[in-house]
Order: sequence, then structure tokens, then C-alpha cells
Amino acid sequence: MMIQVNENIDEYREDFYKGLTLRQTLFSGGAVAAGAAVFLFLNIVIGLPQSIALYAALPAVFPIAAAGFLKIHGMTLAQYLKARRSVREYPVYYYKPALIEMMEKETEAEEKKKTGRGGGKKLKKERQKKKKIILISEGDEGT
Repeated sequence: MMIQVNENIDEYREDFYKGLTLRQTLFSGGAVAAGAAVFLFLNIVIGLPQSIALYAALPAVFPIAAAGFLKIHGMTLAQYLKARRSVREYPVYYYKPALIEMMEKETEAEEKKKTGRGGGKKLKKERQKKKKIILISEGDEGT
């Protein structure tokens, strides 16, 4: 007896209707309903021609459909926007150690003594090459 298992379990979707999940089915139904409502309002009440009313209804339909189908970094659109908003609530701090500032001032002073001026383009380029940038990923914080 063999039981079939998806190779990628992380992206497993439970089909609800014709290959769509329940969420996708509900949002696509809502998009169709909203599109029909806007189309009928523009066509019957305002009196726009059908082709113009159809194109004018698309901006109302697209966000609803996108909310049901879009996944950004494994999150739905609502989860992504909530996470993005929570990140923006925290202030951004920049840290520049005093030791680095002191070293930069010392090297500038030495360059002024050597050359008699504040350095030139060549010295600035050389100074930029000597700077080291260390990036730490989220997993490396404890080590």
C-alpha cells in the first residue's frame, strides 16, 4: 500500500473548489460581486457605456482579488501589511562608536601633517577602501 505525499510539505494547499483554497474562492467571489455592483451602478445609475463602466470597475475589483491571492514572504496581504506597519512604529537608531570617530579624526590629522592639506581624492579613496563593513544576519546575533 502506497500513500502519496507532496514533496514540498511547506507549500501544501488544501483544495476547496477547482484547485482554489477556501480563502481564494471567497475573495474571488467577493471580487466578482464588487465588480458587478460597481459595473451596474456606473452603467444603470450614472449611464456610462458598458465598455467604460467595465474598465472603471477594475480598480474596485483588483485589491479584493489581490488580497485573496497574493502571498508576500509566505504571508497573506493583510498579514504583510500588519507586519510592515508594526516595523514602522519603532524608531530607527544609528550607532557609530566613539572609537571609530576618534580613529577617523586621527587619520585626517595625520594626512594633513603629511600632505600639508586635508588630503585629496586619492587619499579619500584609499581611506574608503580600508573601511570594513561587517554585516550580521538574524541567525548570527548570538555568536
